[in-house]
Amino acid sequence: MRLRSGLIAAVFVPAAILCLKFVPLPWLWIWLLLAALLTFFVWMERKHLRERTRVICINLIPIFLFFAGAEWVFHRLDGSVATEQDAPYVRSDKLLGSTPIPGSRSHFRMSHHGEKIAEGVVTIDQAGNRVTPEPAAETGKPVVFYGCSFTFGLGISDHETLPWQFAEATGLRVFNLGLNGYGPQQFLALLESGKFSERVQRQTPELVIYLALPCHLERLNGEPSFCATSPRYVLQDGEFRRAGTFLPFDGVPILGICVRQALKSPIFCRVYSMLRRSSQDDEERIANFRAAVLKMRDLVKRQLPDARFVVLSYDSPTEVIQRSLAETDIEIIRCSELVEKPLEHADYHIPHDGHPTGALWRDLLPGLLRILDSSRFEPGAVSGQ
Repeated sequence: MRLRSGLIAAVFVPAAILCLKFVPLPWLWIWLLLAALLTFFVWMERKHLRERTRVICINLIPIFLFFAGAEWVFHRLDGSVATEQDAPYVRSDKLLGSTPIPGSRSHFRMSHHGEKIAEGVVTIDQAGNRVTPEPAAETGKPVVFYGCSFTFGLGISDHETLPWQFAEATGLRVFNLGLNGYGPQQFLALLESGKFSERVQRQTPELVIYLALPCHLERLNGEPSFCATSPRYVLQDGEFRRAGTFLPFDGVPILGICVRQALKSPIFCRVYSMLRRSSQDDEERIANFRAAVLKMRDLVKRQLPDARFVVLSYDSPTEVIQRSLAETDIEIIRCSELVEKPLEHADYHIPHDGHPTGALWRDLLPGLLRILDSSRFEPGAVSGQ
């Protein structure tokens, strides 16, 4: 019996490692493998197993099958949109959790139950930003856009993103520092570490636009499981400071690795998110977000004394961005006031996904340029689009 137990363990351990490394939904297959091996063990040792051991093993088999089924169900509940890409353009990063791969280029295709809903190209420049058009001439100081997938342009091609269209309309150098899954904390980490200067190629932008979404309050608290490795900031004694990451046991040998592998499980991710969500109430989230944006503004002013800092609030259907920044001197521009159609209009979102199409940014841009009120940003510059 010991020999067979050892052989089963020798099969399971490398198989589990291979699943975690190479197979989609690895925990589904790990639970199925455990059930299969345990069934094989009970059958092979049926004449030698003690009754108590046999009963325990037999009861574990349906438990493992239940977890396998739950992995599949939660995976399906997490979204029906599938994305295929011919090359990766994001990698893990110790400072930010994740970052674009400099010099990468990827063709992507998004589908809903097999039906194509979006496709395009993602190109990352050598500085690690999503590309924007080269200015025809040095007409002025650059502009920086920061945010999450809305800023980065998930589901749309390079030329459809808001930073690209802004650059095309104004003729200015524009840097797109956004990325899928980001919150305020990544920009704070960039500014505090000095990496911000590298990302803007040592230039001195005169305008920094942060495209803020209501979900950024939850990301700042690390509530989505994909934020586990992102920078963590806490408000203590009136100061908003860096405090490692949200990942439990981060940096602890073996335990840290186990938690990272567990995050590949939809079940674990849901439990993790529920625990993070219960750790703060709405008022704490608002206080943290206010502190983060104020610190963001202060760091921008310290490093770029002449720069204008603007929060572009994607404010529909909630007013939480405005409530969070009420009674501050932060300049806020509301997206809903820049377009005639409601932000929820079908033309403005990828079907079944929710990320903005290039049409939203095209319709929003003239109003944004008018409110920015600079001779460099004349609304007539986009009249031909």
